[in-house]
Amino acid sequence: MVVTKDKNDKMAGLDIRKLDYPVYEGIGLLKFPNCLENAGQTIQNIKDLKLGPDSVILATFPRSGTHWVYEITHMLLTKKAEYATKSREAVYLEGLPDLGPLQSYNHIVSTHLPFQWLPQQHLETGGKIIHVIRNPKDVAVSLYKFADSCDGIPENTFEEFFFEYFLKNKVMFGGWFNYNKAFIRESEVRKDQIIMLQYEKLQRDPIEGQLKLMDDKSSISFSSGFIKRDRIVTITSANSSPNQESAQSHFIWVYIRFYLRWTVLTSSAHIRRS
Repeated sequence: MVVTKDKNDKMAGLDIRKLDYPVYEGIGLLKFPNCLENAGQTIQNIKDLKLGPDSVILATFPRSGTHWVYEITHMLLTKKAEYATKSREAVYLEGLPDLGPLQSYNHIVSTHLPFQWLPQQHLETGGKIIHVIRNPKDVAVSLYKFADSCDGIPENTFEEFFFEYFLKNKVMFGGWFNYNKAFIRESEVRKDQIIMLQYEKLQRDPIEGQLKLMDDKSSISFSSGFIKRDRIVTITSANSSPNQESAQSHFIWVYIRFYLRWTVLTSSAHIRRS
């Protein structure tokens, strides 16, 4: 993809595919022009963003059902079984060069950024946050296929991509483990603010998952009959794709089990030494 902006723009004419992923404070970001040009300013602008009091932030690690839950939440907020007229990309915080239209915005916005980079006023005032967590083996396979399909990565094998971009040096958004661990930790102290959803459970039982979104803590409260009578479950379930087992996902799952066991063992050894 070649950036074609104003000729005075420093990013104009550059082939993004040939650029490495931008990194800020040791955390990898996607190749959006604003992140490539000045990642620090992009993050600061997002932290300074002042959303409206009724806004909802959908925070997910990439390939974790973001578009799916975005549409579900939109339908619950509007009480209509109709797709959002404003796409998820139009309210994707780190992908927007200008956050002006989102000042005082009172609907759902989306981000893949880690917890510490979310809009600070939203965090301080108890603004609602929806976090979706998905099985990491499915996330890794989906992310690789997506990046490969849009020439977003060099000619890596899946194993090279998994270690470099998912676990190690160029890890995106702090890595699946650190990213989700931070939200889980914060959800324990912000129980009235953060709504935690599990992708697989929502897939198995969309009604139960949507009732969780409609809990009185979420400010999305109305009769559960709306879900059952209307077409939300049918429409949104059709957007979810079943998990696909493959040699790649099996490889990841074996590695993750090893990784978790190694983490437990090293932590236990450290505790004994202490």
